[in-house]
This record gives sequence, structure tokens and C-alpha cells, in this order.
Amino acid sequence: MQIGRDLITDESVVAVNFDNEYKIYKNLSAIVETGWAHGEFEESGGHRFVNQTNNGDAWKVAVGLTYKF
Repeated sequence: MQIGRDLITDESVVAVNFDNEYKIYKNLSAIVETGWAHGEFEESGGHRFVNQTNNGDAWKVAVGLTYKF
């Protein structure tokens, strides 16, 4: 068991992701990714994780283009 990789009995993490790809042309795509995560950690697992969750939930937003040769 490693701190930060395994959850103990009273800990939990909930996450939701929406990853979308829109074809603009045959080889060109637009990528849109959004995500949200919330965790509940015990104090015994490390102060760093508890302090991070007290600061709020984690969010992810990404937009980009991919071109395949």
C-alpha cells in the first residue's frame, strides 16, 4: 500500500469526465475535455491530501486540435 495510490475503508473519490472529439476534416479533429473530481480522505492518510480536499474540488478543462498524418 502506498499513500496516495490506495484508499482505506473510510475514504472515497468521485469523478466525472466528458471527453469529446469532433471531426473537422478526415485527419483534423477538435478535442474538448471537461472533468470534475471530489475526494474524502482520512487524516491518517497524510495531511497533504486532507488539506487539498479542504481547498475545494478538482476541475479539468482542455481544448485542442489533433492532426493525424
